[in-house]
Amino acid sequence: MSPRRTRKRHRDVRFWPLADASGGTDAQTAGNVRFRPKADIHSPRKSFLHHQANAMTEFVSHGRTTSFLAEVVSNEDDYNVPSYCYPGAETNAWVPGIAVRVTSASGAEWLGRFMQGEESPNGVDLCCIHPDGQRLVVVARGSGYVVAPENPSRWEEVPIRPILGHCFDDSSNTLVLFDYTRAIGVNRNGATWKTRSLSWDGLVDVGIKDGALAGKGWDAALSKWVDFVVRLDDGSSSGGASPPD
Repeated sequence: MSPRRTRKRHRDVRFWPLADASGGTDAQTAGNVRFRPKADIHSPRKSFLHHQANAMTEFVSHGRTTSFLAEVVSNEDDYNVPSYCYPGAETNAWVPGIAVRVTSASGAEWLGRFMQGEESPNGVDLCCIHPDGQRLVVVARGSGYVVAPENPSRWEEVPIRPILGHCFDDSSNTLVLFDYTRAIGVNRNGATWKTRSLSWDGLVDVGIKDGALAGKGWDAALSKWVDFVVRLDDGSSSGGASPPD
């Protein structure tokens, strides 16, 4: 039997009543994401909706010198700087998730609020430098974002969700993120690869070994975990298992 887990195949963004400073109802919408106006961030619902980042979540530079500074903060109201909500880079709004204070190379400061994922309670948190050395990667309970510190309006969403784990290879400068069955790798030149399905349901013992990504995927046909290996330069793989097409 494969391990139990909670999974949603499609993003399910929760909607809730919003109030502006005048007491009426108002909302900013980007795609299918509803934002709480900044004037209403002290609503009692905040304690229920806001995902507190793990106390150990700190900015990770992977040993590299960065041109910008980033800090995961718990009390975002302490910073009187421009703020942006992701996804969407909406200004003066609030979403449940992780707050990161950013100082760009030019000295400009801003606060990013990154919406948490809802697909799995096992989604991870991460705040680190992008392998290209110029951008910021943030994962909030499984939802991943890439943002340019010099221009917070330049952003993209990591095309895999929920992100359940991550690892980094120093020699190739490759960041790997993975969900239940697949992995995505981001290289120093900004190129991204995605593996085929490596498991019927679940990846375990995932890590860097001998210059490659290695781990085990669940083979439901054989009722056991099987090894897989993924090349870090292009995402090609051997081993693993997946349902027949």
